[in-house]
Amino acid sequence: MGDQATKSAQRDRPTAHIIGAGIAGLSAGMHLTKAGYHVHLHERSNMLGGRCRSFEDAQLGCLIDNGNHLMMSGNADILSLVELAGASDRLLVGADATYRFAEPATGKSWALAMDDGRWPGWLFDPDRRVPDSRPMDYLGLLKIMLAGKSARLGDLLPDGSMMDRFWEPLILAVLNLPVAEADAGLMRQVLKETVLRGGRYARPVIAKDGLGPDIVEPMAAWLEYEGAQIDFRGDIRQLTKNHHCVTAVERGDGIEITLGDRDAVVLAIPPIAASRLVPDLPVPEEGEPIFNLHFRLPDYQAPKDDTVPVVGLVGTTAQWVFLRDGLISVTVSAARHLPPGDDETLAASIWAEIAPVLDLASQALPAYRVIREKRATFTQTPDNVAKRPRAVTGWRNLFIAGDWTNTGLPATIEGAARSGRLAAEAVVKYAA
Repeated sequence: MGDQATKSAQRDRPTAHIIGAGIAGLSAGMHLTKAGYHVHLHERSNMLGGRCRSFEDAQLGCLIDNGNHLMMSGNADILSLVELAGASDRLLVGADATYRFAEPATGKSWALAMDDGRWPGWLFDPDRRVPDSRPMDYLGLLKIMLAGKSARLGDLLPDGSMMDRFWEPLILAVLNLPVAEADAGLMRQVLKETVLRGGRYARPVIAKDGLGPDIVEPMAAWLEYEGAQIDFRGDIRQLTKNHHCVTAVERGDGIEITLGDRDAVVLAIPPIAASRLVPDLPVPEEGEPIFNLHFRLPDYQAPKDDTVPVVGLVGTTAQWVFLRDGLISVTVSAARHLPPGDDETLAASIWAEIAPVLDLASQALPAYRVIREKRATFTQTPDNVAKRPRAVTGWRNLFIAGDWTNTGLPATIEGAARSGRLAAEAVVKYAA
């Protein structure tokens, strides 16, 4: 009797069809599963995670991430999902909010070391702030917090050593756009949720072994354990709409899935793909590139201490260096200025920049892989940010998620996770 009641309840559950199984789609799926929905994920590729995927690279003979992602301990949305999936121990979290930097041109190196609490005592300690800086030099934080809605960071922050050594590394990493163009409001929200809450919320966090095994795969495993269905190569060709509702989902193989009265659809795909399925959907322009380079050194041992093995570089093409045993990975954000093609020249140039910093100057150019993500993020200018749509649409049971939607955050892994939660909350509200 109990089994029959359980099966009947499962049949009566509404279904949420989530199109796209990147972080946004997986997040929406987990939240909707918790809300009692049967979740059906449709992923057009044969891999989960979207731009946060990992894969075995035949060229290097090891697992690499499609792109490097540095999170912070205040990123509550993504970290809560990792915790729900039982994978928190797969993340490496700094013992405190310390970030290491090096400036090859001058030979200087330093660490920004924030206090755990809200009081910014580190600003008054020369050993814990940018070299040659004064506490007054950090008033840019206040300018950002007071900036108007359409302000650009380039209009608020002056050029100089603070720009080179503090603001530019931070802004390029967060917004993937030159400082002169970048939206101040997005930076403000990141600061509010992390640095301005104190170092306890600004500790660096990375995946120990890779985004796939440490974040994406545990999330997918949790979904499947809870009864979700994940279809790979599940390309969606068309949405059938009637009376302001989606009534059917047509797959690329011609199969049509009819929706029930309480079912919902969540589009968790890039803006260009979403606008193909919903032509009148307002979307921001995308197309800002990020380049990632991976260097394979089988005998290399990453530092083992209380800090996360990540180094920010100043005055170089290379911006952030991620260190793992046997693998050194480099991120170049806002990479539109780099010439196309010629991976060998780019790899050799980057290696020449980072090798001395890592005490590897005598090491010849190792085996490498260059990954050019041409549309890593949407263009995060004030005008384009204003085009971001919310999770709800003009159709009652159609919702959208993705780091490009209006989450209040930049296009980051935290923004993607939050977008999934916001979409799930909108679905539940629709069904109420």
